[in-house]
Amino acid sequence: MPVKAGTIDKKLLTDTLYKRRVPISSMIHFTKHAVEKFAILKKHDFFVSEKDVTRVVTEPDAINYRLRHPLIIAQKSFDKNHVLRVIYKKEEYGIKIIITFYPGRKNQYEKK
Repeated sequence: MPVKAGTIDKKLLTDTLYKRRVPISSMIHFTKHAVEKFAILKKHDFFVSEKDVTRVVTEPDAINYRLRHPLIIAQKSFDKNHVLRVIYKKEEYGIKIIITFYPGRKNQYEKK
């Protein structure tokens, strides 16, 4: 259950997740910029869904903790020529805040 841009009431969030038995570590929050990024990429004929971004964070092919600490860069193969890279940070309660995401050419980002 993704959380859209806005503030998070942590007590309400904890109570709601406990009642629904949803692991709190699966919560993903998109910043306003990240939400706007879907439309920006669509204008360039690169179609990415919220599910695609979430999959990169939860099931990455590669992850870099050191390059932009405390930010985390997760990467996953997207199509024949591209990877999808997601920049996010971890907050309290395991909440992951998606800051931005972007496509990259496989020949630039994947190690051979």
